[in-house]
Amino acid sequence: SETSRRIIGTGNALLRASDRWTLSFNYANFNQDHRPSALVVLNDTLRISASTQTIGANASFLTGSIEGGMVGTLTISANRQTTTNGNPANEGFDDLATAFGSALYSLRLPNQTTSLTLGLNANEIDLPTTRTQGYGVTAGASQAWSETKAQVGVTNTYNITRVNGLRDGFSNVLRLTGSYPLATGQTASLQVHWIERQSEMGFGFSEFRASLGWRWTW
Repeated sequence: SETSRRIIGTGNALLRASDRWTLSFNYANFNQDHRPSALVVLNDTLRISASTQTIGANASFLTGSIEGGMVGTLTISANRQTTTNGNPANEGFDDLATAFGSALYSLRLPNQTTSLTLGLNANEIDLPTTRTQGYGVTAGASQAWSETKAQVGVTNTYNITRVNGLRDGFSNVLRLTGSYPLATGQTASLQVHWIERQSEMGFGFSEFRASLGWRWTW
């Protein structure tokens, strides 16, 4: 009674230029065409036809002494995804394009247990009638204790939002993570997320999420 066709293609490439440089590229293509049988030629509301393509690149570079002391890692990432609607009933009305880029620098201090992170990010979402842009900064720190193997980390990302070129509030994401060994092979973990979004053109919201986990390996 119906036909479903899917064509999927992916490709990945990795170049390790040296002990300090690493480059990677990825491409993914997902096509879907789902339509009713030929007996329902006048009903096009059941057709789903879309094509999604994703292309991305990542580069990382190490600074400092790899064998000890202070070590820094600079990571630059870029990603673009496009989704094209092929349904004749509403073709082109809900096409979507997204782009994301970030630069993140992580520094591990000489004590080998403390890390600091600072980064920049920018993103864009394009619809036929709306363009939403965001750009901001990320800062974080993590601490580990070699005696107990406990770890704790905190990261905050603050982004300014623009819609069709006009300022439209901000978004702030605060993340707190921690883990603590309970016994041999057992570890307890905690993750806390706080999200706040303010918008004048759309809607604002706040969200709190926490999860507690227990892992046992043997």
